[in-house]
Amino acid sequence: MSDLRSNSEIFDGVHWIGGGFVNGYVIEQNDHLILIDTLFNKAAKQVMKYIKTELSDKPVTEVFLTHHHTDHVNGLHKIYERYDPKMYTSHEDSKYINGSERRPPPNIKALSWLFRIIDPFITGKPVQKLDLVKDKDVIHDIEVNSLPGHTLGSLGFRKSQALFLGDAAAVNKKGELTLPTKLFTESLELCKQSLTKLKNTEFSMVLPGHGPPILEDAKMRLSDLLEKIYKEI
Repeated sequence: MSDLRSNSEIFDGVHWIGGGFVNGYVIEQNDHLILIDTLFNKAAKQVMKYIKTELSDKPVTEVFLTHHHTDHVNGLHKIYERYDPKMYTSHEDSKYINGSERRPPPNIKALSWLFRIIDPFITGKPVQKLDLVKDKDVIHDIEVNSLPGHTLGSLGFRKSQALFLGDAAAVNKKGELTLPTKLFTESLELCKQSLTKLKNTEFSMVLPGHGPPILEDAKMRLSDLLEKIYKEI
C-alpha cells in the first residue's frame, strides 16, 4: 500500500487521479482515454491538467460514471465541453446528472434544509447527453456491474481483474474494505446485498471512489468485509 502514489500510473495504463477527498481514474486506450468519474471540481482542473501534462493531451472518448454524487460528477460538463465523449450512467442516477430531478438529501433530517440551500451552489452544470447502461452490459472490454445501495443507481465497472467500485465500498487507511458512509448512502441494506453479489465476480484489484486502491488480494478483503457484516446481523 505504501508504494502507491496518487496522480500517477498505478498499473498497466491505469492512472489514479485525486487521492485526497475523492478518486478518479484514467484508462489509456492506445490513442484515446477513458475516464472513471470526473471528481468534484466544476472546471475538472485536476483531471484536465493531468491529461495534458502526463498523457500528451490525448482525447477523452468515454466517461463511465459510478453514481450521481457531486464529488464524482461535478467535472462532467467541462469534460463534455472539451471532448464530447460518450457518457455512461444508470437509468436511476441519470435524472440527477441531467438535472431533471434534485438529488436526495443526506440521511439526517436536521441537515436536509441546509442541503437544499447549498446544493444548487456546489453542483456542476447538468449534462443531457447520457448513454444508459445496465448490469452485465459490456462496452469494449469493460463490464458494467449494477451495485445499488450507496445510490439506487450505483455502478461498478470491471476491466479484466480490476474493479472500479465507486462508493459501493470504501478503503480505509489500513487497506481494508469498509461500507460507505451512512450519511450519504441511500440504502445500506441494498449496499450489503450488492457487495455480497460481488462474491461471484472475478477480480483481484479494487479501485474505490474513496481511499487507496487495492492492487492485490482484493477478493479476500471483500470476504473479510462480508464476514464482519454478517457477524453483526
